Amino acid sequence: MKVQLLYFDGCPSHEAAGAALERCLVALDLEPTFDRVDGSPDVSPALAAWGSPTIIVDGNDVAGEQSASAGRSCRIYPGGSGRPTDAQILAALRAAS
Repeated sequence: MKVQLLYFDGCPSHEAAGAALERCLVALDLEPTFDRVDGSPDVSPALAAWGSPTIIVDGNDVAGEQSASAGRSCRIYPGGSGRPTDAQILAALRAAS
């Protein structure tokens, strides 16, 4: 399973998203490791198109978005949160494992 946290420095929610992702991995008895992908100009255009933070599990956005369009901006999730919910993260991890 490939798990990635896409972010850019200056986004106020990426640390909380990383902590939630780690907590969810541990809750499922999975190794609490994942790739942190900084949205620098060197990252692939496909990854850079997602807002920060975005959690991708095996190529799929945990919040269910089918395509990226936010680009280098802070991502806001339904309900006004700056990160996906634990329930969204857990569901994506369960589906991939």
